Amino acid sequence: VAVTGASGSLGSALLLELHHQGAALVALTSSDQPLHLTSADGDAVPLDQVRWQCGEEHTLQAVLQRCDVLVINHGFNSHGDRSAAAVQRSLEVNALSSWRLLELFAAIASNDPPEARARELWMNTSEAEIQAAVSPLYEISKRLQGQLFSLRSLDLAGPQLRLRRLVLGPFRSALNPIG
Repeated sequence: VAVTGASGSLGSALLLELHHQGAALVALTSSDQPLHLTSADGDAVPLDQVRWQCGEEHTLQAVLQRCDVLVINHGFNSHGDRSAAAVQRSLEVNALSSWRLLELFAAIASNDPPEARARELWMNTSEAEIQAAVSPLYEISKRLQGQLFSLRSLDLAGPQLRLRRLVLGPFRSALNPIG
């Protein structure tokens, strides 16, 4: 199982729970800091940490080919910044990067033999997709992410690829300090 946004609050929590469920983990992160997770019993959680950057999703193809599940969970919140640079980064990280990963993973799944086990893609679109957010750019970009996911799921979901949308309620994190 590969998880984007692995260094964030939810990414780390997902990795810990997936480890508990017996998954082999790939932590996809833009951070250059090593990710060290510890299980409830104090043991280090084994994982393959892969550094990547938005705009370079194609470099993850070899990693994603060996994964049964991809959890798209990364995000960016500009908070009150509404500058052109903040608009660009919000759209790139929250919507376009997720869309490119969806397309890449769908292409990988479409090349699987018919008898292969179906792959799964889980898209965390955020509560900002369905309710107002404090940050306008976060809300706009997450709604776009959800709309792109809905649009593309009409053509991409099938026997080789299961699509799941995750819409969580608000929780306190670096992306949402209010919670």
